[in-house]
Amino acid sequence: MLLQGILIALWYDWQMALQHLEQRQATAHIIQKTLEYVPRLTNDFEVKKFMLGLTALLIPPDQA
Repeated sequence: MLLQGILIALWYDWQMALQHLEQRQATAHIIQKTLEYVPRLTNDFEVKKFMLGLTALLIPPDQA
């Protein structure tokens, strides 16, 4: 659930979320844990949250 929250934060305000992750030197750790957890996703709503958050890292929502 915590990863889902972080990924949704990336979707809603990717700049602020990344800024906070970087300040805590946690960006690489969060991305690693996210990619490790992807194969265990079972519910549609989990997949949606993960995809929105990961997509926000590649193409920020305000630039899409």
